[in-house]
Amino acid sequence: MDPSILLLMGTLSRSWDMIGESFAVLRQDKKLVLFPILSGLSTLAVAAMYFLPLFHMGVLEKYEAYRTVDSTVYAWLFLWYCTNYFVIIFFNCALAACAQIRFGGGEPTLRAGMAQAGWRIPSILMWAVVASTVIVLILIGLTYYRLPWRKLPDPGQPQVDPVPVIVEAAIPAPQPAKPGAYAESP
Repeated sequence: MDPSILLLMGTLSRSWDMIGESFAVLRQDKKLVLFPILSGLSTLAVAAMYFLPLFHMGVLEKYEAYRTVDSTVYAWLFLWYCTNYFVIIFFNCALAACAQIRFGGGEPTLRAGMAQAGWRIPSILMWAVVASTVIVLILIGLTYYRLPWRKLPDPGQPQVDPVPVIVEAAIPAPQPAKPGAYAESP
């Protein structure tokens, strides 16, 4: 068997083992389930803090009318992604710290997990900024033709999608071989 496949199978096997051990820790310490719950609630709170003002500013109505948004919306989305990723990664680090304490034979507590994640706030923030930058750049790339600094369509004119259409050349059908085209073998 190919060694790279064996390496991949070993990696997948270890990953499944780690997942099983992590769930065993969560089953053993029910209080650790609070980390994903707190992460989810915090994510909803962050989303409300960022999206409710956008709705009140009329961003959806402008998008429906012109199929574009103001450039400040992209900055707003970047801040939301950054804050959201920070919250999610913070609670994941706290849960991972508690799992390490349990695997080391100790008794994990919510306070210990939060303290360990607190020590890593600069790293968590840096990773959240990197991840947010990548996501917003991908969003800008996907919506290039609808960016705010591009000319808005006239509301009285019919909307035309500015994405170019690629027309493939017709490929001719294969022709049958001519008689005697192949040499005979002895």
